[in-house]
Amino acid sequence: MEPFSIDLKRLAAELPLPFDFDGPSPDPTRTALIALGKSARFMLSRFLATHPAYATAHSIAIFPEGLTDDLALPSQTLLIPSTHPRLTEKSFVAGKALMDFVTTHAHLDRFICLLSGGASALVEQSDDPAAHIAWWHDLLHAGLPIEEMNRRRIARSAIKGGKLTDFAPHSRFTTFVMSDIPAETGYRLAGSMPFWRDGDERLTLRCIADCTTLHRWYEEQLRSQGYRVAFSKTRFAGTVAELTALITAEKGRLTPGEALLMTGEPILKVDIPHPGHGGRMAHLALLLATESRGDETLYALSSDGIDGSSDYAGVVVTPEARKHFDLTLRDDHLARFDAYPFFERYGCAVKTGYTGINLNDAVVITMPIR
Repeated sequence: MEPFSIDLKRLAAELPLPFDFDGPSPDPTRTALIALGKSARFMLSRFLATHPAYATAHSIAIFPEGLTDDLALPSQTLLIPSTHPRLTEKSFVAGKALMDFVTTHAHLDRFICLLSGGASALVEQSDDPAAHIAWWHDLLHAGLPIEEMNRRRIARSAIKGGKLTDFAPHSRFTTFVMSDIPAETGYRLAGSMPFWRDGDERLTLRCIADCTTLHRWYEEQLRSQGYRVAFSKTRFAGTVAELTALITAEKGRLTPGEALLMTGEPILKVDIPHPGHGGRMAHLALLLATESRGDETLYALSSDGIDGSSDYAGVVVTPEARKHFDLTLRDDHLARFDAYPFFERYGCAVKTGYTGINLNDAVVITMPIR
């Protein structure tokens, strides 16, 4: 059997995004479009490909600075780069621009909002930006689950938790969300949800992709390449250490031609002031480095092509690469949250560039047929 191969760019191209309305489509001449999050440009492009009648609608897209793509968006789209994952002064500039956009178009019947993870950091409004930025920094390094972080962000923000919709009190808001929160109802908190709150009849929310979407795609890829998925778990939301323990317990049961598949977003608390070049998936792979059997291959990849503070999508550790590991260096790299320089030595770090999507991480372990 050939080794399992994965193409995250193909994932982005094949990802199903059902931009379906309940009932008739809103009148494009009475509608404005908002795309917000790490996948803002990608989602806006895909939405317009699905509904070309909205290509002339007023639109705004707010996305992380530095992310490059070749997507063609309508010339009238207001493009605003901001910062992620840090909250900065640019976040407040972008937040003000979004408030102004909603206020300016408050006479329209509908806002169609395309929301993805990362929106929390991209836009903000507060009476005391400096204090808010300091509070945000502490929250970012607290090691809390993303749901709890976003609940706290909503409580403190002047625009999140549906508060932004108050600037257009007579308009309806339809939000399509690509959720990066690995919980069944996590989509309700994605991006700290500026366009929706429970109980407001003007607001509609639909999750069009989440962790299970990613999981199903990986399952299909494994099975199409001849592997049997012997252990499968989705929506993992514990710590990287807990995920390492779970993988270690399960992978030893794999037989030739079988695979382990886990998707979710493990928590990695970075508790040193100046961490190195790392990310959740690389840290996990390095924790597993001494636990791997000689004939298995490990894939630990982030769907957006950006793992932590790196330029890499993740790590692929083959049996051949593992033979050359100098594990005397392992603990030092782990302590400094600096896993990628370790894997760079052996050609294990995977660079895809930004994929355009923002779902969760996936860990695959395969055993070849002998």
